Amino acid sequence: MASVKTLGRLQKIREYKKEEIEIEFKKVLLELRRQEEELDALHSMMAKTIVRMNEKQIKGFSNVYELSLYYDYIETLNKFIDKQKIIVSKLTELFEEKKSELLEAYKEVKTIEILKDKIISDERKNEDRRVQKELDYVYLSRLPRD
Repeated sequence: MASVKTLGRLQKIREYKKEEIEIEFKKVLLELRRQEEELDALHSMMAKTIVRMNEKQIKGFSNVYELSLYYDYIETLNKFIDKQKIIVSKLTELFEEKKSELLEAYKEVKTIEILKDKIISDERKNEDRRVQKELDYVYLSRLPRD
C-alpha cells in the first residue's frame, strides 16, 4: 500500500506542476494576443496613413515639408511594425514552448493516474484471490472425507 501512497503524493506534485504551467501558458497566451492586437493596430495605422497620403497626392501637397512628414511617419511606422513582428515571433515561440510543456505535464499526470489505478487493481485482485483461497479452504475443510 506504500506504493499507492507514494504515487498519490507524486500525482499531487505533478498536478500542482501542471496547474503552474497552465497559469504560465495562459499568461503567455494573453500577452501574445495583446501584442498581436498591437501589431494589427500598427498595420491599420499604416494603411490609413497611406490612404491619406494618396489622397493628398491626388489633391496635391501644399509644400514639400508635408510630403516629407508623411514619408518619415511611414518609415517610423515600418520600424515599429518590424519591432512588433519580432516581439510577436518571440512570444509565439514561447507560446509553443509552454504548450509542449503543458502537454507533457498532462501526459505525466495521466501516466501516474494509470499506474496508480493499475497498482490498486492488482492489489484488489491479489486480495480477492487471497479471500477466495480462504473461502475455498473453509469450504473444503467442511466437506466430509470418505
